[in-house]
Amino acid sequence: VEDVAEVSGIKGLEKYSSLCDGFTTSKGMPHHVKAAYYYNILLSKFNIDKKYEKIQSGDKIKHFQVKCPNRYGIKKIAYKYYYPEEFKNHFQPDYEKMFEKIVYSIVERFYSNVNWKPKKPGEMVQTDLFDLLGI
Repeated sequence: VEDVAEVSGIKGLEKYSSLCDGFTTSKGMPHHVKAAYYYNILLSKFNIDKKYEKIQSGDKIKHFQVKCPNRYGIKKIAYKYYYPEEFKNHFQPDYEKMFEKIVYSIVERFYSNVNWKPKKPGEMVQTDLFDLLGI
């Protein structure tokens, strides 16, 4: 998880948290703030809020996309220093989405600048032999 998680600072968590109701978040809430909000709720829900420090505005966090569907309907989750062991059975990282967001989107921009079309890894590709040889 630590290898694929994005790092960012967080602000406005308390402001947005006051507008949320359980796992229903407020409209316009930034995705990394939502992930931090879910983390704080889950610490209380799993009774591990004494073991791990809650996220507050001004903290640096790591966040990543999780596989859906999951029991809580969460698309992204954050953590502060260490990803809690108690979460690992409930939320698995969505490596494919993270790859698309972090790596593929950047590669795609480079390719588009030279008018090429990038191929996604694992995608079935059919090549015309005449195009390949320039005939």
